[in-house]
Amino acid sequence: MTYKILCVCNHGNVRSACMARLLKDSGHEAIAIGAEFTTEESMLHFVHWADKTIWMSEKKKVSDFRAFDTLNKENRIIIFNVGLDKWFHPFHPELIGLCNEALIEWGFR
Repeated sequence: MTYKILCVCNHGNVRSACMARLLKDSGHEAIAIGAEFTTEESMLHFVHWADKTIWMSEKKKVSDFRAFDTLNKENRIIIFNVGLDKWFHPFHPELIGLCNEALIEWGFR
């Protein structure tokens, strides 16, 4: 089964970009965005598009966005606390490994 997955980190350039790329490599449709730069209105559009959301931001919380109020009840949000961005680019082997392990655990690979 393929999914539409929204990947969210702080800026949308490293952690969520890595996750989105790995999801695309597995045949899913995925978008990486940054919670710091996404408005409530835009987040609402993305949330309604996605089957699942993988939240990787430690600065912003899911609860900061009203768009997620009903989704928590629908089990469509996965909180992935991978930690602060210490990799600085989405192709770092350690980050890829962490994301791959999580995707296998969640059944996306």
